[in-house]
Order: sequence, then structure tokens, then C-alpha cells
Amino acid sequence: MFRIVCVVFLTVNLLYAEKIELKDGSVIYGDFEGVMDDYYVIRTKYGILSVAKSELLTPPDIQIATGVINGNKGYELKIIIKKSSDVYTRFFYENDVITSTQVLSLTGVIISSSGFVKDGIYYEYDESGNLMAERTIKNSLDNGPVIEFYPDGIVKSRIDFKDGKINGKAFFYTPDSKLILEQTYSNNVLDGFSIEYDLDGNVKSRVLYSQGKIADSIAKKDDSEKQPDEQLENKIIENPKNISTDRISTKVIKIARGKKIFLYKNNKYTGSFSIDGDYNVIDINGKISNGEIIVEDGKTNLIFNFSNNWPISLKIVMGGVIKDDFIYDENGRAKRK
Repeated sequence: MFRIVCVVFLTVNLLYAEKIELKDGSVIYGDFEGVMDDYYVIRTKYGILSVAKSELLTPPDIQIATGVINGNKGYELKIIIKKSSDVYTRFFYENDVITSTQVLSLTGVIISSSGFVKDGIYYEYDESGNLMAERTIKNSLDNGPVIEFYPDGIVKSRIDFKDGKINGKAFFYTPDSKLILEQTYSNNVLDGFSIEYDLDGNVKSRVLYSQGKIADSIAKKDDSEKQPDEQLENKIIENPKNISTDRISTKVIKIARGKKIFLYKNNKYTGSFSIDGDYNVIDINGKISNGEIIVEDGKTNLIFNFSNNWPISLKIVMGGVIKDDFIYDENGRAKRK
């Protein structure tokens, strides 16, 4: 469950000065805000985090003052959600007094509203009093991180909003707090890398989106608009034979924005990745073996070095001589050494 701690919460903020040490060596800076079953609720600069009591190195010696979380007590601002078959209604409270209501479609579009919504951090509950989310609201809209919770209080997702739309990062977690998906949005559409993780934390796939469309799909659309003689350029450049049964073989196909490279081991497909004309990575799918992968591209050899399903470096070799040398950053951009 402590992937969340490493990925999201390990940032020191003087407003959250309590140093909380965990048995695995991690450190959280925050304030204890409540207790829910076997979990402490801790506020950090990024929002609230549920940590199992058994994982703390030493129990807190402070008084938990916020009261019962599941009972809708202890917070000044809160939202109660009531759902029907086709809409749901938000009731906004300040000090247990209703100040506003919003009626929304099931997709989250506001249909009508009344009253005044105070800016601030709201804790959202269902009709049974179960904590569902923490929302930062400004001008009656989500502005800031929205943190959703599983029924037991474990963080389910953390999504950045601006003016009611998803803008920025979105993180999604399993019920035991393992990060399984990381996405980047712009005005409610995917715009950037979408990274999927397996349960061991390894990258399963990285796909680059541009304004809601997969970059590779955009390339294919561009190809379809070419004249027939131009389409002939989209051919397999090289498909080297396996020298040994353990060697990785590759197949390279030209696409509009660059090249797509397919990888095979023992003649079985294992994964693929795409690069643009500047050798930046566009997408990665499947499993890429760690170590060097030699891609024969005409008279040029592209020697990629992969680790954890992501490129580390690239050497471009012609006639046995290194013509160019790149390293990759966390966004897949190639930078010359």
C-alpha cells in the first residue's frame, strides 16, 4: 500500500510538520486527523492518506480531535450525495447547515444549482455516511486535487481538476494501494502518456495521447490520406532472422511520424514501441526485454538500451562507427549526450 507514499506523498511542507515514520523506512510529513477502523487518517499537502495502524513505527502521541469520519462529524464543510436512476444531487453543508444544492447528470454535468457554495476543501459522503471523496472546490467547481476512497478508506484515485475539468495528472490504485494507472489530461481529454502498471510495479504499457487520440492512430490516419505511391513507402524495412533461438529479432515499419518497431523472441511477438523522426518515444506496448536491443534499419543500426520497459539510451551506428548518442528522459524524449 505504500507505493502511494513513495509516488505521491513524500514531500515536506512546513504546514504539515508532524514527522510520521513507517516500519518500511518511509517518512510522511502531515497531521493526524482521525481514526477509521484500523487506519489513521493523515493530512499531507496533497490531501488525506489512510495508513494502517500496524504500519506505523510508533503510534501517535497526539490527541485525534476530528471525531468520527463515517458519522459525518468533525469537518466544517461536507457534501452529501443522493442518487436516483438518472441524476444525482449534491447537498453542500457548512457547520451542518445546507448552503447549496446541485443536480448533476450521471456523467457529472451540472443540470441545475441553487444557493451559495463556499470555497474550500469538502469531504463527500454517500447517504449512509461513508466517506467517498475529498474535493477542493472554488467557484462552485472542482479546482485542485479530488481524492476518491474505497469503502475501507484506502485511496482509490487522485485526480487534478481545474474549473471542473480534469487537467493534469490522474493516479489510480488497487484496494491494497498499488498504483495501476497513471494518466495526463488536458480539459477532460487524455493528452500525454498513459502508463499502466502490473501488480509488481512494472510498466505494462506506455501510450502517448494527443488531444484524446493515440499518437499512433493519428499517424495511421495521416498515412491513409497519402497518395498510393506515397503509401508504398510504408513497408517493412528489415526483418532480420534470428541468429540464435534466444536472440531478439525486430521488424520495422514506417509510419507517418516515424517508425514502429516490433520485437520477437523465439519467433513470438513480445512487444513494440514507436519513435518519431527525432527518436522520441511515442508509445510502448507489451514487454520489452532489459538490455540492448539492436534494430537494423537499412544501413544503420539503432542500439537501444531498455530497463523496466522503458528506453534508457540509444546509439546510432553506421559502418561500425557511432554517429549519434542519446539518453532518454522520463517522458521518452531523446537528448543527445
